[in-house]
Amino acid sequence: MFEQNEDMLEMYAEFRDYPFNLIDEISEAIGDDWEYKIPGDLGGTVEYVLHTYLSLREKDVIYLRFKYEKTLVEIAEILGISKERVRQIQTSALKRLCNPQCLNYLKNGIYKATQDEVNNTIEQHRSAELESAVAYLRELCITKTNPAAEAAEIMTKDTDIEELDLSVRCFNCVKRAKINKIGDLEKLTFRELRRIRNLGKQAYDDLISKLAEHGFVFQEETDPDERIVLKKLPVIIG
Repeated sequence: MFEQNEDMLEMYAEFRDYPFNLIDEISEAIGDDWEYKIPGDLGGTVEYVLHTYLSLREKDVIYLRFKYEKTLVEIAEILGISKERVRQIQTSALKRLCNPQCLNYLKNGIYKATQDEVNNTIEQHRSAELESAVAYLRELCITKTNPAAEAAEIMTKDTDIEELDLSVRCFNCVKRAKINKIGDLEKLTFRELRRIRNLGKQAYDDLISKLAEHGFVFQEETDPDERIVLKKLPVIIG
């Protein structure tokens, strides 16, 4: 039940009990005493809620029933439907008005409720940004303490080819070709690399993939007979 005051009662005197009678009906529907002060923008709030959450027919029934205080029979005659249908529409409308968002508007007024929603949205965005920052820092810490990342950072062209952890087939092929260190690949041309005995496409792709994991890439090939040039890039371990 609303705590009514003289100013608010005078404001709504034209329609006597409206919208207090509607609020009382909602209070009974939710089974709660619901005692709180009337928000200063109650009239606009009720209009907003009715227009936003009710269908046109439901809104008509609520207006006729509570604002103009018509009986179910009178409303049925005005709308050209049965009395039972009017009762069903009224029940449906009141049920919609009892949802938490509507109750929040009616209790606090449209202005305060909207401000609360805006503030909540801002806080949610802030929380999301904070979670993202924490996740980034956690990932950064994992990277910095990851032995694989540290090993990748110190690999150079003088690193033994064994350190690339190649597949058995790929490793045997490059060792037979006297490629003992990563930098030895620069002694070959692109054509010679592809013609290493038994180095098929799968083994070749494995070599390229492992090199890339440790920050090594081939300079762009413009001629298959030019020597390979290895470039070292920064390594990012996810």
